[in-house]
Amino acid sequence: MRYPSALLAGPALLALAACQPFGADSEAVTGALTLRERIALPPQAVAVVSVVDISEAGERDALLGRTEIIGPSPPPIPFRVRYQPAAVDPERRYGVRAQIVVGQELWFASDQLYPVLTQGAPDRVEVMLDRPAPPPID
Repeated sequence: MRYPSALLAGPALLALAACQPFGADSEAVTGALTLRERIALPPQAVAVVSVVDISEAGERDALLGRTEIIGPSPPPIPFRVRYQPAAVDPERRYGVRAQIVVGQELWFASDQLYPVLTQGAPDRVEVMLDRPAPPPID
């Protein structure tokens, strides 16, 4: 299944936004990625995990932190996303999104948000990844 490169450009832009240095005062959201189906990932696979502000529906999610895991281990795939605690607003909501790409192809993605950090949500989550639905045939 092939996806237009524009769909995969978002993670590249998020990577640039996440290039902020993290000092000794940084904290982390941790957890593991699990695949709904049993499959061996190729060595060139990349798991991308992001913590985003999900407070406003329909608004572009603001990035709090992001990590890439190149050549991830067999599932469950542990992750750690660092963030600056000063950037967290207790009145807002944050969530984890994840995907696995191989080259330009999206293999797996989370189909829901996993709340973290505020409003009673934990800082550790287990994220289930599914194969995305194929794009409609024109």
